[in-house]
Amino acid sequence: MSEEDDRDIIDQEIEMLGRIWKEACERAYYNLPAEYVLPEEMKIDPALRSHLEEREVSLYLRGFDGTVMNGASLELTDNEILNEIKKIPGLAELSVWVDDESGYSFTDNDVRQIGDMDRLVNLDLQIERHEIQFNSLSWLQGCRSIRKLRLVSFPDATGIIPSIRGLTTLQELVLEDMELDHQSLAAIGELTDLEIFRANGIFANNNCNFMVLSNLAQLRILSLESCSISEKHHQLFSQFPCLQEASLSDTMIGDSVVTFIGRCPQLKVLLMTGCPKVTEQGLETLKGCVSLKTLYVDTSTLTPQIVRMLSEIKSLESVVAHGKATDAVAQAIQKNGKRIWEVWGD
Repeated sequence: MSEEDDRDIIDQEIEMLGRIWKEACERAYYNLPAEYVLPEEMKIDPALRSHLEEREVSLYLRGFDGTVMNGASLELTDNEILNEIKKIPGLAELSVWVDDESGYSFTDNDVRQIGDMDRLVNLDLQIERHEIQFNSLSWLQGCRSIRKLRLVSFPDATGIIPSIRGLTTLQELVLEDMELDHQSLAAIGELTDLEIFRANGIFANNNCNFMVLSNLAQLRILSLESCSISEKHHQLFSQFPCLQEASLSDTMIGDSVVTFIGRCPQLKVLLMTGCPKVTEQGLETLKGCVSLKTLYVDTSTLTPQIVRMLSEIKSLESVVAHGKATDAVAQAIQKNGKRIWEVWGD
C-alpha cells in the first residue's frame, strides 16, 4: 500500500468521525434522540496507526447537557462525550463550550480526562450560564504538549488560575470575562515562555499588582482590553523588549504608560481607544516608535500638530481615529496624511 493510500484511509477515518458528530447535532436540532459514540477501535491497519498518531487531528467539541440555544436537547452528558473524545489518537485541538440551564454540575471529575490527552496542543474551555464546580486546573499538567489555553467566563477564577503555573510548554494564554487576584497574576507571571497573553474583560481586585507580569520577557502580543490596569503600572511596559502588539483600549492608562510603550523597539500595532487619560502629550512620545505600522486612537487626543507628527512616522501604514474630528484636525489629515488615516465617527 502506497503512502498516498495511507493518507486517504486516514482522511476517511477523520471524515467519518466528523459525520458522526454532525449527525448527532442535526438530530438534536429536530428534537430526535441523538447519540454520539465513537468506534471502540478505529478499523485501520495497525501499521498505519503511527501515521494517524503523528498527525494533528482537530475536532471542535461543543459539549452540553440540557437546553441549547435552539431549544433542542442532546441526550449526552459532558462527561460521556469527553470519555469518547479522548479515544481519538493524536487529538490536538479541543473546544468545550458549556451553555445551558439544566443544573448539571460540570466538575473537576468530568474534565480531568482532558489531562490524559498528551497530544493536545490547543484547549478552549468556555463556561456560560452554568454553575461550574472547579477546584483546580492541576489536571492540565497531563497535557504535556499544550501550547495554547483559552478560558472564558469562569465564575471562581481566583481559586483555580494559580494551578496553571506548571504549564511550562504554554506559549499563548487567553483569559476572558473573569475576576483575578494577585495570586492569579503572580502564577501567570511564572509562565516565562509565554509569547501571547490576552486578558480581555478581566477585573483585577484591589490587591492586584500587574507588575508581577514583568517576567514575561518573551511577550510578542499583549492585550489588556477592558481590564483594570491603570497609570500606576507604567513601568511594566519597560520589561517587554520583544513586544510587537499591544491592545489597551477601554482602560485607565495615561501618558506615562504611552511613554514607556513608545520605547518598545519592535512595536508594530498599538490599540488605545477609550482611554480618557491619554492626551496629546502622550501621543507625542510615539514619534520614537520606528517600527509602528498600525495605531488606533481617539480623535479627542488629536491636534493638527499630532496629526503631522504621526504622519511623519515612516513605518506607519494605518491610523484609525475613533470619534468625530474637529475641523482643524480634519484639515490636517487631508493635508498631511490622508493616505494612512481613517476616522470612524464622522
